[in-house]
Amino acid sequence: MTIYQHPEFNGNGANDGDGFADRFGQSSEKVRREFGENFGENHTKEKIIEIMREKPTVSAKIITEIINITPRGVEKNISELKISGLIDRVGPPKGGRWVVKS
Repeated sequence: MTIYQHPEFNGNGANDGDGFADRFGQSSEKVRREFGENFGENHTKEKIIEIMREKPTVSAKIITEIINITPRGVEKNISELKISGLIDRVGPPKGGRWVVKS
């Protein structure tokens, strides 16, 4: 069954007027209000920093496996940590190490 075949939607994928889109929007707003706009992001960065402190030679692939997020998610978080000046990479891509600055 595709989303368009689901009873909450009519044949063209648009809301069929039963208020589903309104309820979904309210649920999303409630999550943002209760957990913040960037739900989960701070904890992910904290976990990455903790892993890098414990094992400075850790690879992004291993971080992905440890915290169970996508490789792209790890890359994005590492990039943001570098830009914010919290971490740095010393040495070559293979064989280098992470330096946690704070």
